Amino acid sequence: MPCNFFPALGIAPALGRFIVPADCANGGSPVAVLGYSYWKGRLAGDPGVIGRTALVNGHPVTIIGVAPEGFHGMIEMLDTDAWLSLEMGVTDGSLSPRALANPASADLLVLAWKKPGVSREKLRAITETVSTRLMREFPAVFSDVHLQVTPLGPMGPLSGGSGGFLAIVAVLLTLTSLILILACVNVANLVMVRAAARQREMAVRFALGAGRSRLVHQLLTETFLLGVMGCIAGMLLGSAALRALPQLRLGTDLPINMAFAFDWRVYLYAMAVVIGVTVLVGIFPALRVRRVRLNEALQDGGRTVTERGQRVRTVLSVAQVASSLVLLIVAGLFVRSFRDVLRTDLGFDPSHVLNLSFDARDTGFSETQGRGFQTRLLARVRSLPGVRSATLAVTVPMRYIANSADVSVSGSRTQADAGWNSVSPGYFQTLRIPLLRGRAFQDSDIRNSPAVAVINQTMAADMWPGADPVGGTFLIDSGKIPIEVIGIVRDSRTRHFTGSDGPYFYRPIAQSYPSATTLQIRTATSPGAWTGEIVQAIHSLAPELPATNIETMKQATATLNGSLAFEIGAVLAVALGVLGLMLSVVGLYGVISFAAGRRTPEIGLRIALGADRRSILLLVLKQGILIVATGLGFGWVAAALPARLMRGLLYGVSTTDLMTYLAVAVLLSVVALAACLIPARRAARLDPMQALRTN
Repeated sequence: MPCNFFPALGIAPALGRFIVPADCANGGSPVAVLGYSYWKGRLAGDPGVIGRTALVNGHPVTIIGVAPEGFHGMIEMLDTDAWLSLEMGVTDGSLSPRALANPASADLLVLAWKKPGVSREKLRAITETVSTRLMREFPAVFSDVHLQVTPLGPMGPLSGGSGGFLAIVAVLLTLTSLILILACVNVANLVMVRAAARQREMAVRFALGAGRSRLVHQLLTETFLLGVMGCIAGMLLGSAALRALPQLRLGTDLPINMAFAFDWRVYLYAMAVVIGVTVLVGIFPALRVRRVRLNEALQDGGRTVTERGQRVRTVLSVAQVASSLVLLIVAGLFVRSFRDVLRTDLGFDPSHVLNLSFDARDTGFSETQGRGFQTRLLARVRSLPGVRSATLAVTVPMRYIANSADVSVSGSRTQADAGWNSVSPGYFQTLRIPLLRGRAFQDSDIRNSPAVAVINQTMAADMWPGADPVGGTFLIDSGKIPIEVIGIVRDSRTRHFTGSDGPYFYRPIAQSYPSATTLQIRTATSPGAWTGEIVQAIHSLAPELPATNIETMKQATATLNGSLAFEIGAVLAVALGVLGLMLSVVGLYGVISFAAGRRTPEIGLRIALGADRRSILLLVLKQGILIVATGLGFGWVAAALPARLMRGLLYGVSTTDLMTYLAVAVLLSVVALAACLIPARRAARLDPMQALRTN
């Protein structure tokens, strides 16, 4: 960041002060501003941190301030830990006060405040002029550059949603909407049942002088209070869930910003939904009071009126069963998809592999010192008992950072965008990636030896169709040095669990020095048990070097690029499906139980006239069976909408998978009919004398 970054934003520090242009004048000492979350989480909010010295890439910087709470920086979804000035920033392991003057420092985000009255079209014209000038003055760096003007919106987890992310949000919103509908239908059913049971009470109140409007207001008030209490409980649960969300493990040490918070708009939205639901749920049973016939209600206890509302309650129960089926179908599809993801052949064996990342610049190592440290570390780790093999790699499969390059075959027009990784000898043995042809990297593939690479099957087929690529050469990003292909390995998943990674190649780590690498160790026993010894081996060679991203390879694949997204989808879908099933079962039980209760005299008479328990059981169950069967039919049709939204979100299973649909239908039928069996058995055990005396 430039030295005028914080003054331009117009925000105040939580502690200390910000970097100002005066700090950059006359080659001032390097200073840093800490992020609020980092200060609170890693330093326990210690106010004494101001003035202390910290090491950045092995170089000392002075901490002068802490950013305000809620300010996370300008990078989407990242909660910045610290800010350094570009004018005196740390680059390539050294302190460089000339970062802004270096044309190669092109990967920058420029923030500008436009003058009043300046249009977007004029800004575009200005940036096009600047782009043309940069390409003319620095052709080696800016061969093809186009600056874009983008309005700066709120920066946060949802500020840059991709198509896949928006599809997941759409599915979850659809499911939560179904849950809301189920809850509304359930409450409406229960309110109608309760109102029907209170017909005589309302008739008595009316006979004693209470106006019909007063009775309507009473029922609406009761329903509204029920909704408000549910809203308060939901907000408390939602707030607790949001506080737990930042603790979600995403398989990275990057400070991912998952901080969502309730604000007045959320509360207003929730209250508006409550008021709307209250009106919809409470208005119909309340209006029924206005149509109550006093004599009829007092004479038969409201049974005639109750029978009129039974059809409405039956229709609502059918809707509950249908909605619950849709939720369970979606949950079943996500679970089957997650199961298939876990069974995916990754092309490598993640079991018994431990990963530890480090950056040699953190201790101030030069390139020569860093290369020596990496060589000694590999030798030390490989000598440990129980370590079968060890290697270094720049990137790890399924992590959030991946490399790519434009490759072209020497003497051919064949070009492709290929992923790549720099690895040390033994990499394919450690991850158990089969070598199909040629040879793997050796200790002789060093910096001054000919440039070589190992490619995957897809790159071999795409770049050398019908020919043997071993011995052939290719170029990277229009480079002048040809890279010889010395081997072909099996395709493996490196960037995604699903789909094809496309062309991919590996370079010897000794032919390019990456200070930030990951040590990957294959052990004979549980890899987690070796963490202490591996960290001790690192610290024996570099005591101040921190090891990060310490995890097993199986844990490393559980990222949003890997199986984590499928796992989150499965867990949320199952949770919503179970909640929907519970709401549906409770509602169905209430309807069947109430209907059986209103038929108590009839059932008593049937038993007195000789009906056996089994016939009574089937009599009550008949209504439940009809509701469930009808709900299943409508549910299968309604499942088409979320199934359409889920296209592209599933792996290894179709959105119309018959096995899932049948299994879910059987599960829902068994649970729902079990709920109906309880009131049916209670009705079958009635004492006919007591039943006949029931009014």
